[in-house]
Amino acid sequence: MLPVCKSPPLPGFWIPASAGMTVGADRMTVGVAQAGPGAAQAGPGAAQAGPGAVRQGWGAVLVGRGRGGRMRRRRVGYYRWRGLLLKIRDILAGERTISFEFFPPRRGEDIPEVLQTLGQLTAYAPQFVSVTYGAGGSTRAFTEEITIQAQQSAPAEVMAHLTCVGQTADELDGVLQRLQAAGIENVIALRGDPPRGSDAFVPPAGGFANASGLVAHIKERYDFGIAAACYPEGHTESPSLESDLEYVRLKVDLGADFLITQLFYDNRDYFDFVDRAQAAGLGVPIVPGILPVLNAAQIRRFTALCGAKIPPELDAQLVKYAEDDEGARAMGIDYAARQVEELWAAGVPGVHFYVLNRSYSVSRILDHLSLPGHTAAD
Repeated sequence: MLPVCKSPPLPGFWIPASAGMTVGADRMTVGVAQAGPGAAQAGPGAAQAGPGAVRQGWGAVLVGRGRGGRMRRRRVGYYRWRGLLLKIRDILAGERTISFEFFPPRRGEDIPEVLQTLGQLTAYAPQFVSVTYGAGGSTRAFTEEITIQAQQSAPAEVMAHLTCVGQTADELDGVLQRLQAAGIENVIALRGDPPRGSDAFVPPAGGFANASGLVAHIKERYDFGIAAACYPEGHTESPSLESDLEYVRLKVDLGADFLITQLFYDNRDYFDFVDRAQAAGLGVPIVPGILPVLNAAQIRRFTALCGAKIPPELDAQLVKYAEDDEGARAMGIDYAARQVEELWAAGVPGVHFYVLNRSYSVSRILDHLSLPGHTAAD
């Protein structure tokens, strides 16, 4: 285990005064209280108040006025400060989100590099980040390690991935209990892919056969915020879009608070899915998942695995840059920026970036778009 960060992560984070907060002896929670000019409430640690500012000890949570006397938010909309624990569903209820997804490395010595990339991307004020679940063996432990270290040091909520692959219910309870003890408030419950070389998912003895069973188990026994996956173009194992939506509805009925989509490259697929979901009575936020192209072969492989189609415009570009990874990456930045621009303008609840443990493409996309509250200069 890497050493725990004991110092404030990044000082000077701001939260909107309209969010309010209640300060207790050992934790802070979002509440209905509103901090105005000069108001000060002190929790554990030193407290100091200046005109229009509230500052609570370790972690430097600030609420104050910017230029022109206007309330301003810096870095994150809702900042988790030590004991400030938030469900992502509550964040989504109050603001539109940007989030990043990372995966555990194969080797423990590469964990610092993942955490460094995560740290670089927090400059864009994500409301949450997530860490995928290793398919087996030591990478599962790496998932927990990265998740817990990020929770202790990153200025964002951290969501842990859980899958049904290769673990009994008791083993998953062990993971959930460790996450709970570490202060993790949010998980995403997934079935997981069949092991490499297998065409079908086989549930482990004493485990779960699908994500809905895992969602129900978590909801019944724990107090986590729960996310689930959805598939704008349908899951590869679903016989129809209609049956696929029924499985999504079941996950929501059993306790999923919000949904994150599989990657897609035609925004119309996302919009059509949202229309179908809303017509079916699903009222939870549906956050689009975006994977910028890094190279042509990789995207063709990913889309083949998950069943996402490649639109003709993108396909032509992949052909053009089939042997030019640098050109493909530049094209991918432009293509994803246009995707996100259209989605954001349409009022999506947030955007979830599959960053593949790399910061360059997503940084360039967000620099180009300058989404309110999500520029590195804020």
